[in-house]
Amino acid sequence: WDDLYYEDDGLPSLDFAGKKVAVFGCGDSVGYGGNFCDAIDELESVFASRNAQTGFGYMPASGYGHEDSKALRGDKFCGCPL
Repeated sequence: WDDLYYEDDGLPSLDFAGKKVAVFGCGDSVGYGGNFCDAIDELESVFASRNAQTGFGYMPASGYGHEDSKALRGDKFCGCPL
């Protein structure tokens, strides 16, 4: 995944200007409660750095048994955790 996210011939080489992007990810809120669905944050950050319009599909964080996540934006996830 690092190649896709960060290498010059992956997502960083593309321009998503004018494109609306919503992200989702799978996670285990009990077994990985301290970093639940962190990859959602990484995906949104990469798309945002490539000029995509982000902020769509934010989901309430209530109801998940997590301790922390980089994907939290206040009381919502910056995508849809599954």
